[in-house]
Amino acid sequence: MERIVIFDLGNVILNFDLGLFTGKLAALSGCSREELHAFAFGTPLDKSFDRGDISPEEFYRALTDRFSLAVPYEQFKQIFSEIFTPTPGTTELVEMLSNNYPLAILSNTNPLHFCHIKETYPVLQLFGAYYLSYELRLLKPDPRIYERVISACKCPPESIFYIDDLQPNVDGALRAGMQAVRFQSAEQLARDMKAGGLVA
Repeated sequence: MERIVIFDLGNVILNFDLGLFTGKLAALSGCSREELHAFAFGTPLDKSFDRGDISPEEFYRALTDRFSLAVPYEQFKQIFSEIFTPTPGTTELVEMLSNNYPLAILSNTNPLHFCHIKETYPVLQLFGAYYLSYELRLLKPDPRIYERVISACKCPPESIFYIDDLQPNVDGALRAGMQAVRFQSAEQLARDMKAGGLVA
């Protein structure tokens, strides 16, 4: 039975800092970072964006209209997307696994972030499939998103090894029948992969 390894993106393959976005936007606008963060990420707005309910342009307009921001769309996209850095040690594990297993991504994300990540970080080219919330129109840990992934993989759920930094998302994968672990560090993940029989 072929096994498939599926990774979450944020705080697994790439760390991210939303404060970089709200800090830069606050400096350009005169609004406080706290106000911007609360509106962008403390209301249903970001979930709507990640679920594909609104377009990048609509997300941009929601923020710029709310705070009367005179920030051009292209500059906004750059500020919004340049918040990622590689998670130490994870790229090496992905490269090692790619020699032996099909790899995929399952991520709650939006088109601005994902397009930037795919263009910027070569490690993404090692993945053969991307299951993205804004395309599936579902967010983890909705049970339907795991069902969609299992169906797309055309394999028994127990043959999927899933890695996520958030316990509710891990629990959702486990309920769907996947083997799933919570990511805390590359060192811990290497131990979990060995315990799960992925590496010797």
